[in-house]
Amino acid sequence: MEEDAGLNYHNEKKKKKKLEKQTGRLGLINRTGLGLIKWIYLPAFISPFTHTMTLYDVLGVSQDASETEIRRQYQELARQFHPDKSDTDSAKEKFLKVTEAWHILGDTQKRREYDDQLKREKLYQEFPVSEELFLEDLERDREGGVYLHSCRCGGRYSLAAQDARNSTEKEVVVVCDSCSLSILVLLNCDDNT
Repeated sequence: MEEDAGLNYHNEKKKKKKLEKQTGRLGLINRTGLGLIKWIYLPAFISPFTHTMTLYDVLGVSQDASETEIRRQYQELARQFHPDKSDTDSAKEKFLKVTEAWHILGDTQKRREYDDQLKREKLYQEFPVSEELFLEDLERDREGGVYLHSCRCGGRYSLAAQDARNSTEKEVVVVCDSCSLSILVLLNCDDNT
């Protein structure tokens, strides 16, 4: 199993280099903030939608761990798996994984973006999200006080304007009234929220 993970890691590393050559950037497209495309780097050993291991798992900390706890755990694991301390391939791979995890979780902005990506993945797993839209992309029915969007099944997605206005979340999943599909509506598109 661990050998498969190592092989997969190297295959993903090749894909990452190919992506970098094609785009000049690393990572995944994540639509956030004022309709712009923002690139978020996720280490190649973590598949964006099917992974079972998070960066928190790599470091052995909880998702609500403090920056100090994360740094302390990184330093301990980096010492343990450093290539100068161990010549095994598995130790080198673990060291690379730990270093990549620290690269993201040790940076406040990158960690916030990574946490947002984890939340989005969880939503995608719980609901079959067919589309991702900004609130402005939905039709506003002023009389009914709702935002509407047509589903491909002929049904409608309906979001109460008051719910959209009062929500503290950046995004909300809206389920179709006729089928099991849903859309992800981005509410707060300000990068500072």
